[in-house]
Parts: sequence; structure tokens; C-alpha cells
Amino acid sequence: ANNYMKRKVWDMSVSYVYQITDWMKLKERFSYFHSDLDYHCIEGLSYRTSKDPIYKWYYKKSETEKIYVDLDTVQRGNAARQNPLNFNPDHKNVNNTIELTGKFETGSVLHNYTLGWTYNCFDFAQYNGYGDDDLWGPGLDALLPVRDPHIVQGWWDTKVSAVSLRTERTHGIYLHDVIEFNDKWKMMASGRVDLYSRKTSSATIDDGKQKYETKNRKEWKEVETSAFTYRVGVVYFPMPELSFYGSISSYFNPVTTTYSPTVMYLDRKGNEFNPDEDGGEVFKPEKGYSTEVGVRYTLNEMVDINASVFYIRKYNIVKSLGDTTVLVDGVATEKSIRGQVGRADSRGFDIEVVVRPLPTLQVTGGLGWSDYRLREIAESGRFSKYKEQNKNVRATGVPRTTFYAYADYTIPRGVLKNLSFHLSGNFKDKVFRNIDNRLYDPALWLMDAGIFYTIKNHVTLALNINNLFDKEYFERTTIMAKPRNYQASVSYTF
Repeated sequence: ANNYMKRKVWDMSVSYVYQITDWMKLKERFSYFHSDLDYHCIEGLSYRTSKDPIYKWYYKKSETEKIYVDLDTVQRGNAARQNPLNFNPDHKNVNNTIELTGKFETGSVLHNYTLGWTYNCFDFAQYNGYGDDDLWGPGLDALLPVRDPHIVQGWWDTKVSAVSLRTERTHGIYLHDVIEFNDKWKMMASGRVDLYSRKTSSATIDDGKQKYETKNRKEWKEVETSAFTYRVGVVYFPMPELSFYGSISSYFNPVTTTYSPTVMYLDRKGNEFNPDEDGGEVFKPEKGYSTEVGVRYTLNEMVDINASVFYIRKYNIVKSLGDTTVLVDGVATEKSIRGQVGRADSRGFDIEVVVRPLPTLQVTGGLGWSDYRLREIAESGRFSKYKEQNKNVRATGVPRTTFYAYADYTIPRGVLKNLSFHLSGNFKDKVFRNIDNRLYDPALWLMDAGIFYTIKNHVTLALNINNLFDKEYFERTTIMAKPRNYQASVSYTF
């Protein structure tokens, strides 16, 4: 009865634009977000088990070991005391962006530039009540009969005794320019420098409240890194109806690993190195680049065709490469091996076709295909025996092929004028969970439909039917998706 989840959110944003001249202006955007969540809940029920034959039923854990189960009774929580759950995440996010935008000409070339600085701070504290003394009350570990249970059986309460802390800050300075050479050639070039820092720590709490004393906090572990990224794109218009484009861009993703004495570290060439034991950057940022070329064609404003192909390359990927035994002060010590040795790529294409046979009818279809694989593992010297099991194997958890189609039609005149119909379908290829065992979620085709009616351009009545054919499928591994469902709405436009 005393399970609860409470959440408070504060969300604020401010923007300001100052027109310096008719060809230059300054933009300021500031936002603040604060979320405070209190979660206090017994999530699970479990059967009582024993290795001794004290219950009637059992299952085999192995060929020689039986686990006996009481199927008549369930227990609130479990023996490992992972329930009830009591955690209170509190996080704040501050973002500020200043941009100077304008235009100027160099000869016959027009430049549209943006010079900007952005700052983002994410401050996170999660208060936890997982200690042995954090839970009390007669309702803990209550037993309930499976048949005709009394759901509410005694109260329980809890307090917090520890807090996990994390703060991330990013400063970004960027400049990009859209360059118009003439009616046929346009170009965009941009560069950005990011300065990133991340601090983590933890603390104990004496009084059970969501506040900690500085003296109870451990030393901060900090990771600092920086990177330069770029983007360049070109568009060519041989005629107004046809355009070709190409682009290349880079990216970086900080690796926030902190030092552990139980880990052996390998650099991107597979060589062992000793990171900063007092905190600081262990691995270099994950980096990569992507390239894309595409085409767009419009035929008499009735048909639009967009198509593109892409290639993405990633390197500095951190992988777990097994375990090894090393001598530490003359003592044999087991260590796990983590190396920044992975390189991967993704390639694919997509195409979209939009057809407008009537002014009030539009039909759209799109097809996408992509393939992501880990391609290489750097090897050197005595570490050459450590292999990545998934090398050159397609990625799990994502479909290879996707397809969508939808149509919209609005009655243009008569008594039913402005009555609109919508029909859409989405196809997702099978999603592998385990390649070796051929375990996958089957391919899926879902359809939705909708009816919309607008009254005097202000009031819109809508009815949507989701999962039109009532398909049964899993939204996530153990969670069934919604069956056919309906959503009605009324909106007013001023």
C-alpha cells in the first residue's frame, strides 16, 4: 500500500534575438531543466527455493543439481534483498548558446556564416537506500498464498544511506559557412572544437536525508578530453529539378573509463600502457567519419525522388579481450583486459519516393538498408591470442532492412470537404539477438490508420487507429506491445 513514485520537474527556457544590422544578428538561448524523482516500490514477487528437498516441485539447474520450489507461496521481494527498490535520482541540466549570424560577399560569392559558443552542464546525484539497515517493517519479505492472496500485508519503510555523483560539462566553439557560388553550386563547411570534462564520486549519508556532507564524499575522479570535428558538403544543380550532393563529416565520443587496478589496458595499437592512477583520461575518445552522396529529382511537382548511399567508419572502440595472469609484487594476480583496439564500419542506402497524382492525395514510400560490423582488432606481441568473437559478424539488436509507406487524402469539395484519411505501414526486418544460435525477433509489418476533419480552419477532430490488424509482437524482450488501440483528439488553432 505504501509503494509510490513521485516526480517534480522544473523546465524553463529563454531566447533573445538582437538585430545588429540588416545583415548581422546576435542570438541568445538559455534553458534550465531540473528533475527530482522519488521511487519507493516493491517490484517483484518470487517463489521460495531451496537446495534441500523441502518442497514438492523442483527443476534441474544442472545434471547433478536440483532446485526445489514452493509453488503455493510467493514472497514479496527476494532473498537477495534487491527489493524493495528505493532510489531518488535528482538531476539538473543547464544549456546556453550564443550565435552571431550574418552574410557577406567576396566578389560574386555569397557567404552565410554562423559563429557560436555553447555550454552544457549536466549535474546528477542519485540517492540510494540499498544498505542492510535501509529497509525495515513487518511488510518486508511478506509471504502471499498463490491462491486468493491478500495483496496488502504490512507496512515497510526505508531511508537513503549513499549517493552516486556525476557532473559533465562541455564547451563547444563552432563556425560554419554556407557558400553560394552561383545558381548551380553551393557548399557548406564547418568546424567545431569541444572541451569535455566528467567528474564522478560517491558519498555516504548519516541522517537518511537527500543531502550529504563534503567530509563523507570520496575524491573526485575526473576525465578531461577535447577534439576537433568538421563537416563539408557540396550541392550541384545541373537543372532546377535535379540536384546532386556529397558530404563528409567527423565525430568524437568521449570514453569515460576510469582507472582500476584489476584491469590491464591496451592502446589502439594493442600495446600495454599504464593510465593515470589518480584519475584522468584512460582511453582516447572514440572517433570516426562518415561520407554520403545522394540525388534528388522532381518531376512536374508530381513526383519527388530522393536517394543516397553512406559509409561510416569508427575507430578507438574499447573492447573486452578476456583475462590474463600477471605478477604484482611477486604475486600472481588475475586481471581483465580492455583495449582500445576495435574498428567498425556501417554502410547502406536509402530511397524515398513521393507521388502526388492529385492536389489532395499524396503517397510516400521509403526503403532503407544498412549493415554494421566490427571489422578489425589490433593485435601485437603476446596479446595476439585475444580475439573478438564478433569480428565481421553483423550487429545484433537492429534490423537490416526497413520500409515504410503512407498515404494522405483530403476531400476537396462538397458536404465532406476537409475530411482527411491517412493510412500508413512500417516494415522492420528480423532483429537478431544472437547470431550464432540464430535467435531473432521475426520480421514485422504494422499498419495504422486515421480520420481527420477540420471545421472552419480552426477545430480539428481526429481518430487514430494504431496496430490496425491487431498484430501480437514484443515491443522489448519481455514486454508485449499494445494490441489494436484507438486515440481520439480535439484541437483548436488560434
